[in-house]
Amino acid sequence: MDLIYFVPYDQLHYLPLHALLLNREPLIKNYQVVYTSGASLLQFSRSNNDYLLRKCTAYGVALGNDEKEFLEEAEKVANIFGTKPAIDVTKEQVLQSLSSDILHFSCHGYFNYEDPLSSGIVLKDNEILTAREIFSQKIKSKLVTLSACETGISENKPGDELIGLTRSLLYSGAQSVVVSLWSASSLATLKIMIEFYTNLRTGNNKATALQKAQLKIKQELGERYGNIGAHPFFWAPFILIGDWR
Repeated sequence: MDLIYFVPYDQLHYLPLHALLLNREPLIKNYQVVYTSGASLLQFSRSNNDYLLRKCTAYGVALGNDEKEFLEEAEKVANIFGTKPAIDVTKEQVLQSLSSDILHFSCHGYFNYEDPLSSGIVLKDNEILTAREIFSQKIKSKLVTLSACETGISENKPGDELIGLTRSLLYSGAQSVVVSLWSASSLATLKIMIEFYTNLRTGNNKATALQKAQLKIKQELGERYGNIGAHPFFWAPFILIGDWR
């Protein structure tokens, strides 16, 4: 397996480096790509010898009638693992279930530019599970997926460390996280997530599962909508950070 581990610097943290062209093809076509927001974080994302992802808790939170796709995504992800989704959950309910192999959040993400540690995941009744609160938790999950807008955005600090959701999740014990760099298309996001988890269930590691999912959606949308559908905006927003296995 050809694997590239990116440790971006400064503004490169916010670019989909896996979409860069190499010999006129996106880098991810021939390489599995994994990120870390700082070399010091690798110590928090070391995996144990058990790589199987058996149990998934899929959260879906819709704050309005026009956000039913969040619930649909959570239901379809849960179905892949033979379970039921957790719909319209509160902060307390989430904090009581941080031990599943996979935690999948299909909801809004929120970034606070004035206080990055107040950034977080928007839950029922606009309650926010903040990065500051996550820092104090003990997460036993092998993978946390934040299928929400701009969950990968954090604030740069001296030493090129990032403060935000990604760091808080890894610091608290999550072996790896999947986050979004920008507001992704809901249709493309749903397709990517279904492919990603289906690939995981058939034995692919996280890096390979995400690579295959993104390439498949790129091809499908390209065939359907041409160059516009194949644009990185639709297939490249999600990145894997931490342990690739």
